[in-house]
Amino acid sequence: MRTITEKPGSFGSKAAHLAGSDRSGSAEGGTPRVPRAGFVTRAIVDLAKAFWAVLVRWQEREEMRNHLMDIDDRILRDVGLTRREVMREIEKPFWRQ
Repeated sequence: MRTITEKPGSFGSKAAHLAGSDRSGSAEGGTPRVPRAGFVTRAIVDLAKAFWAVLVRWQEREEMRNHLMDIDDRILRDVGLTRREVMREIEKPFWRQ
């Protein structure tokens, strides 16, 4: 976090010394503001978390489909599935829902 300090000749206007601002404290007319490193880091972390969540979801989906192969026909009938429906589900690639 940036600290704002009063500098000599600032007439008490702390906002005037923010990076990218003019004397009035607005960014218009000054240098454009660049996102802070914390923002970029958070964006990368959020992206990595989302990517990891997708990988976990794919793995769980693949494990569930493999588990379906081991279930016998009697249990499948109880659940309301046929062997044909199970085979169709198993044949899907892991990324398809």
